[in-house]
Amino acid sequence: MHFLILCRVIDNLGDAGFCTRLALQLHKLGHRVEVVCDKPSVIQRLANIENLQGLTLVDMGHFERSIFERSISDEQNSVGGPRLVVRPNFILEPFGTSSEQTSTATLNDKIKNIYPELPWLVIDYLSAQEWTKSFHLTQSTCPRTGHVSSYFYPGFGEGTGGVIHSDLRDLQNASKTEARSNGEFEKLFVFSYPAVPLQELDACLTEGQSLTTAGDEATPLSAKSQRADFCSLPDFDDLLQNFDFLFVRGEDSFVRAQLAGKPFVWNIYATEDGAEKEKLLAFFSLYRAGLSDEAAGALLSLWWLWNELGEMNDNVMADLPMHHNNLADAWKAVQQVAPELQLHAKHWKQKLLNGPELVGEILTWAARQSLTNIK
Repeated sequence: MHFLILCRVIDNLGDAGFCTRLALQLHKLGHRVEVVCDKPSVIQRLANIENLQGLTLVDMGHFERSIFERSISDEQNSVGGPRLVVRPNFILEPFGTSSEQTSTATLNDKIKNIYPELPWLVIDYLSAQEWTKSFHLTQSTCPRTGHVSSYFYPGFGEGTGGVIHSDLRDLQNASKTEARSNGEFEKLFVFSYPAVPLQELDACLTEGQSLTTAGDEATPLSAKSQRADFCSLPDFDDLLQNFDFLFVRGEDSFVRAQLAGKPFVWNIYATEDGAEKEKLLAFFSLYRAGLSDEAAGALLSLWWLWNELGEMNDNVMADLPMHHNNLADAWKAVQQVAPELQLHAKHWKQKLLNGPELVGEILTWAARQSLTNIK
């Protein structure tokens, strides 16, 4: 099958990271893939795909001009006019439903007008919110073009599109970290947005603990931390295996931390409407299943304080007994339940691996579509 992925890098690396993983895995499974991106240099940095036959990276500006030329040539009935080189069987549009930047874009409409029969899958952001199950794989008709699109919701269990985990490879450093899983968090990894209490965490570290921070030069360092070298996506999983506790952000590193089977804190992307609180609690309510109230309370307090979500009132997971008011106390409480958190992280990883796998679910969707457009 032949897939075209429309990737707009809205912010940070999460959008490009997800699209890159998706493209690499589809390619690995033997499918032809074009990634059309408005910032192709970002994807090129995340994964060198220049020498992968059957996987092409295309600048969105050049692609849109070719679409325009195709439209003009069709209108003029010009037999010898320019033609669109890319002729996919399916369009995949990650994050299309949530992005203001894509809602007014003309590129989508141009493609839909040229290929009205082309199966189109809009992939939304990852969410643990229950309502997404009701919309997963539903369809909608574009009022401007009459084109019918399907909607895909990644998630954490049955009834969702799952997460990408078929690319999880044998980890070279797994034996090292298994040997060090002795109930202590010695090596900490931080990949966060700028507005986190990094200096406070730094002050919490004991003499035997170390802190490594990932990110570009704009990412702040603490007094005790060292900066990790940039690594491509295929190497990121191996990098995480070198650490005992992970502070991760956004979507891509958030999922990879879970698949690393390590205890972690999620630095969720903040939105103007404050919806991140509800999204964070929706995921935590799933993740905490199987944890003692003591461990769940300690971990949630650390998540809440790391994201600086304000006062944790009685309505936030009211059944949990521990609501710590400062990072030092929360971090201390988390370390006291380290063995339980480590075991739980491994169980959660296995649960994800036993659940729906995003690339496989997309291929299942594709197989059910009308393939009359395939030449």
